[in-house]
Amino acid sequence: FQHSFHFVSKVTQSTMQCELFTLVVKAGETKDIEIPFGANIVLSNAALEGAATKESATVVLNHMENHLALCTLTAGVLPQYRMNVLVTQPEDEDEGESDEDENKSEDEEKELPAPSITVKGKGTVHIVGKYVAAGDLDDGDYDDEDMDDEDMDDEEDDE
Repeated sequence: FQHSFHFVSKVTQSTMQCELFTLVVKAGETKDIEIPFGANIVLSNAALEGAATKESATVVLNHMENHLALCTLTAGVLPQYRMNVLVTQPEDEDEGESDEDENKSEDEEKELPAPSITVKGKGTVHIVGKYVAAGDLDDGDYDDEDMDDEDMDDEEDDE
């Protein structure tokens, strides 16, 4: 007698704002960042564990063929780092294709790897962040550039 359970997760803006992202990466390792469809991740904190005093670990974000050093954590000096880094799904480079590009076979097309984190140095790094809706990165419904003087006055009156 077996039971098969299927869990369906509906990602919405309200639930996504509360979902925590965590990743633990040991020195010398690289781990992929799995981003659900329709979401992005904002990395907010990195903390170093298991390194002796003055030993360090550098956290590197690998994204769309780029490598960005987010921080270097040092035990006993700077064991924790706050950040605000948006990690998105790799984008397809389909825009602006020429006729030549359209004739390429699927084998010739280069698929971008998933974003990942690499830790170089000593210890283990714990990374924390949150999921955000991909289409909802702005805090407001409009940009300040789109406001005229009257709108700015109304905004000041509300405060």
